[in-house]
Amino acid sequence: MIILRRICSGVVYFGIVLLTAETLGERNACQGFRGNVDTCSDDCKPFNTESYMGMIIVAVAELPSVVLCIFLMDIIGRRALLIFASVSFSGCFSLLFFCIEPQIITTSILFASKFFSQIIYLVLFAYTPEIYPTSVRGLALGAGVAVTRIGTTLAPLNAQVLASHSVMASIAVITAAGVVSIVTSLLLPVETKGQQINTSVQDSRYKKHDDGNDKDPAR
Repeated sequence: MIILRRICSGVVYFGIVLLTAETLGERNACQGFRGNVDTCSDDCKPFNTESYMGMIIVAVAELPSVVLCIFLMDIIGRRALLIFASVSFSGCFSLLFFCIEPQIITTSILFASKFFSQIIYLVLFAYTPEIYPTSVRGLALGAGVAVTRIGTTLAPLNAQVLASHSVMASIAVITAAGVVSIVTSLLLPVETKGQQINTSVQDSRYKKHDDGNDKDPAR
């Protein structure tokens, strides 16, 4: 489940990074790409000062999300924060289906979406090492980063190739990834906040019973 969760995080986070330019820039989010960018048609919207300011505002969303994430992880827990951020992201990003004008509203939606997607990305980097024992923690984290790169690889195919035909279709893919993130977050097995980190595989597999003997709970 954590593997699928990390793939979705890559699609969501890097999808927003790439799709922001498509949404604020030279393409009409409601109708997708029309005509040649060099000979801008009626549906083509070239970058202007407002577009560049929108890109900067959306990028700045990462700063408060990092600060808030540091505090909330130890207050409400990793799993609860993942669920909250996934639900909030999906709710915010799905508003782009309505093609809201003026652009400042679209920028605000992208800001909120980037804010929550960054929280998801950060919490996963804290949560993944904590659920594995020390003996395999480095390997698990490295494998998790590698799996995330699958989503990172898929993001340009969605946010640029698919968006060249329909920005709405690209928005739908990222929203679907957000919904999958909600489901996988709900299915995560443990909450690691305040829990002692296991040092060996045996510690993670066996439970100490009252009689003082280590027994396999699966038996």
